[in-house]
Amino acid sequence: MQLEVIEFFLSQQRYGVESHYISQVHPLKEYTPVPCTPPFILGIINVRGQILSVVNLQPLFALPEPKPLNPNYVLILRNERMTFGLVADAVVGVRSVAPARLRPPPDALADNGREFLRGVTEQGVLILNTEELLSSRQLLVQEEVEG
Repeated sequence: MQLEVIEFFLSQQRYGVESHYISQVHPLKEYTPVPCTPPFILGIINVRGQILSVVNLQPLFALPEPKPLNPNYVLILRNERMTFGLVADAVVGVRSVAPARLRPPPDALADNGREFLRGVTEQGVLILNTEELLSSRQLLVQEEVEG
């Protein structure tokens, strides 16, 4: 069985996300930063009247972040529980990946978001565990600000 993934770049790192979780790829023209959110929340966007959080994978994985971040696209991920966007610099295309041929994620991610990775392809593409991303309580932002 093969996985069909959409491959994208974010700061020179290639990622892959299972295509059946992507409802659309949306150009990122502007976003609104939101105060009091974790560093992996880039901000929010309005997509056809729906307000969505936009996640930046670099802080989630504690990866070094070149400045300035220059995102061009948002991949809208969706399942029955959650919908949000993943920021991307460029979308490369679609590829098939054999899950049995994936290598374990790098040791550098042992404590930082490793549960969000299925593995790494022979070409160095980090394949995301999209179901885990879409069901993670870590990505829910429900802070209340006292006034």
